Amino acid sequence: MTDVVILVPDRNIEYAIRGILARRQSVGIRVVSPDIHTHPAHDTGCFANSPVHALP
Repeated sequence: MTDVVILVPDRNIEYAIRGILARRQSVGIRVVSPDIHTHPAHDTGCFANSPVHALP
């Protein structure tokens, strides 16, 4: 089961997010099961074509 879906512009940000989630005690969050996707169009793709625009 996935707790959170994250869209990132590149692998560097993906690994940063994974690192933050791995140190959950330091951040003060519970264990989450992430589903991280890298957008092929990088920053522009995340901004202009992300599925968040389809949310109510």
